[in-house]
Amino acid sequence: ARIVASISGQKRSASRTAIEFVLSNPAVSAAIVGIRTAEQLEDVVGQTEETKLSTAEKNLLSQAVHANYYESHR
Repeated sequence: ARIVASISGQKRSASRTAIEFVLSNPAVSAAIVGIRTAEQLEDVVGQTEETKLSTAEKNLLSQAVHANYYESHR
């Protein structure tokens, strides 16, 4: 959470940073986001070129988050 907050700020909200990080993964085709307020909706649909993560920001977040891999199948 600290890393997300540190690279967010005026450029984008922490939630926008998290969504951008998830969607920057080529294996992810959609993010399911819980929205309760109009402000949250505006934040989610407010993606612009300025809110996209830089390569350095993606790398920083990737180092902080450990990927979970599905290994079991019924």
